[in-house]
Amino acid sequence: MQPFITIDIFEPAMKHEKSSLYYSCRELNQMSLEAKAIAKSFKTKMSSSQDHLLRPESDESLRGLEVRIDTDRCMNRVTSRRIIIKCHRELMRNPNLSQARRSEILANVCKKVNRWSTDIALEAARVDFLRANSR
Repeated sequence: MQPFITIDIFEPAMKHEKSSLYYSCRELNQMSLEAKAIAKSFKTKMSSSQDHLLRPESDESLRGLEVRIDTDRCMNRVTSRRIIIKCHRELMRNPNLSQARRSEILANVCKKVNRWSTDIALEAARVDFLRANSR
């Protein structure tokens, strides 16, 4: 004798339940338009002079949609790294500083850049949350 499973078919009882569970045609069309706008803006941004900084090969830690859609976040990451590298190079050019002092200055710069990038990331997350929940 083979075991069997009973499956209950769910059907929304009322119209307001159905509208809260399924997308309407208008909502599907709006999502499609938003996706097309994002794709178009991505193509425009990738054709800029700094497109080599936004390629996935340039940073293995960037992945998925972050690289494909949100080029501003990618640029913030690149900017943070550039600031730290530039500071390090400037410190290495100054022969009057001891290694301990260089390390201290670089640590402070890294802390400030980290605080800046965290603030930007939190604001971006807040905006994303508000956009996602505004519907």
